[in-house]
Amino acid sequence: MHLVIHRLLIVGLLVISMVFAIPSAHAQNCGFGILGVDSPSTLATNQSFEIDTTVSVDCDSTKDYVVVVVYVEELPSSTVLSTTAHLFPLGTFSGLSGVVNSTSHWSANATLHNQLTAPSIASSWTLQVLAFLYFENTGPAGSAQQSPFTIQVGQVQPTVRWANISLIQNGGFEDGLASWQETQGAGLSEISHKTVHSGGSSLRMYMGGLPPPSSSVGPSMTVTQTSTVTMLRGLFVEAWADGLVRLRVKFAGLIVDYDFGQGSTTMSIGCGGCAYGVNGVSVVHVGLADSGCNGVWCSLERNVTADVQPFLTISQYASIFNLAHPVQVTLSILVHQFPSVSPQPVTVSYVDDIQLFAYVPQSA
Repeated sequence: MHLVIHRLLIVGLLVISMVFAIPSAHAQNCGFGILGVDSPSTLATNQSFEIDTTVSVDCDSTKDYVVVVVYVEELPSSTVLSTTAHLFPLGTFSGLSGVVNSTSHWSANATLHNQLTAPSIASSWTLQVLAFLYFENTGPAGSAQQSPFTIQVGQVQPTVRWANISLIQNGGFEDGLASWQETQGAGLSEISHKTVHSGGSSLRMYMGGLPPPSSSVGPSMTVTQTSTVTMLRGLFVEAWADGLVRLRVKFAGLIVDYDFGQGSTTMSIGCGGCAYGVNGVSVVHVGLADSGCNGVWCSLERNVTADVQPFLTISQYASIFNLAHPVQVTLSILVHQFPSVSPQPVTVSYVDDIQLFAYVPQSA
């Protein structure tokens, strides 16, 4: 009974020290490392399995209880999938198997077991093991990590032919606004035959001359085109713009915005609706290398799939790009009213040569 109470007290003190990093009256000098990680190379989908991590601890102290915590992360999202811990009861050494000690030194090894479940889709699954050393009275004392490793989940897929299919019709506006849907809002869209990037036409979008909006972004003029893709595996967008233009790609609840003309081109990612289990994707702003586009044509070429992948877990990514269900993809061209001066100045923007490609498998 006394031993149980003592263990509970030590664990409670350990949790407090990990959260508040309680300072110590004496220093700890330790070596810490991962000796090896044992994991399967192949798994069936949804299969339960174990990753065994052996760590080594070597310290010049006998005064503190020590805990090792091992995390298993999924890459590239750095999502923690499993956590486990091992407590070394170093306050008492008599009969402690595997510990070699003197009055000022001790060393020990331990193997920790992380329980996991494989994803529900066939994939090459990349994981990484990270280990951390904590002392009862001093908090974090060391860390180590193993190189990432890959587990093949499910059967290896046969060789497939791939193709990029165009989702946009009349992207150069040579047929006027055919295939595009307009939402006039506070602006006006029309076809220009004077300011073009290529061919004989471009889209001219007009905004301004109104009172400033009460929020950071006011009314907008929008031109939109929507397609449905089956077996979606990737998305790529290209466009040319002259002026303050936002290009929006929306699919499976994800919204990816590319802004031209704000001094530099930027990208933001948000989650609206979050279909197919894609949850918790916050708005992310990423600066791009493209320069501003006021008074000059500038281009945008982006791999939309690569832009969103770092913010999704493998399951979220697979729910969009690794299933056979149809995915609705919408490309919108927007011009916003911004609260700079009153009345708003007249803003004229041009867009031309828009392409949106879907990467899909092809039948043999």
